[in-house]
Amino acid sequence: MRRPGGRAQLRAAAASYVDLAYNDGRGGDSATAVRWWCKFCAFGLESAPGRVLDVAAPLQAKLDEEVILMEFACWLLRARPVSPETVRKYVSTIQAWHGRRFGVRLAGGLTLARLPAMLKGMVVSEGGKRPRRLRVGVRPAVLAKALRGCFQTGSATEANWEATMVVGFCGLLRGKEMGRGDRASSDFTRDLTRADVRFMRRGGRKYAVLWMHPCDKGVIGEQGKRVKLVLGGGGRYLDPVRALERLFVVDKVPREEWAATPLFREADGRAPTTARVRTVVRSLMAAAGEESSRFGAHSLRIGGATAALAAGVPASFIRAMGRWSSEIYEIYTRLSDWAVLRFGEAIASADYEDFECEFQEDYFQ
Repeated sequence: MRRPGGRAQLRAAAASYVDLAYNDGRGGDSATAVRWWCKFCAFGLESAPGRVLDVAAPLQAKLDEEVILMEFACWLLRARPVSPETVRKYVSTIQAWHGRRFGVRLAGGLTLARLPAMLKGMVVSEGGKRPRRLRVGVRPAVLAKALRGCFQTGSATEANWEATMVVGFCGLLRGKEMGRGDRASSDFTRDLTRADVRFMRRGGRKYAVLWMHPCDKGVIGEQGKRVKLVLGGGGRYLDPVRALERLFVVDKVPREEWAATPLFREADGRAPTTARVRTVVRSLMAAAGEESSRFGAHSLRIGGATAALAAGVPASFIRAMGRWSSEIYEIYTRLSDWAVLRFGEAIASADYEDFECEFQEDYFQ
């Protein structure tokens, strides 16, 4: 006999697990976009933010809901104010949040047609004043030259930054994956630590394995998953294994403290923010004679992917190595570890001319 209230407890447990699927542990309710949506609904519509509409509802009812989303977007542009690109991201966030919170997206799951057109019109109305700035990829030879010229003291700080740059490039790491993102402190359940590194040897070749948590945008539910990232050594310009080995020697940490020590850290012991990674990348590129303003934290990832293409690596392999797909496990079931090691050596040794001065990550989306 089922106890009275048993299903209610199960429903409460299910709701709590849904909440934990979000970064804030609150179902995404604390997201900036959600907070503004709640204000818009409360003061503008005098209704609750959850606007559940049956998928079988009349078409006109769904179209009316699309108009409400369009009004919300216009309100954001005028009330905040924010850029059209930020408005687009907020609307996308609201749709995803509503679907996971209430089981159906706004407008009853209707494929919206007018809203995207309106968002494009917002960009036109701004006169093209806020185009997305093109990010330029770092080239391996240029990065190696900059590291040699700038890091000469042999200090622990330099060892940390050299390892950050080399591993970031060869591992196709996002800016957030190199440190703590924009958070005030590290989260050792998600960020790279010294305990996440293993040094291995196979067939006379040394390689390193990093167990990391990818922060793939748009795949929130996958962020808690640990991924095996294999880094091969022996590149002509860059060697992530040697850089990591040097880091562990120069900046020694007792083994019992590895799990609570950021893999890459600054002089104060904290992991670098994405802003700091961006600053160091630009400083290195400036020292190498490049136009620093064209580079950012993502330039290491862009450069690594571009070098892989230049080295003849198949796009499907690059996509898997760069964690552009949620099916990350495929690389370890369909491709050999030896192929992974060759990948690392290839991109760390590639020469190429960047004719377009950019590498669009969306190529693999």
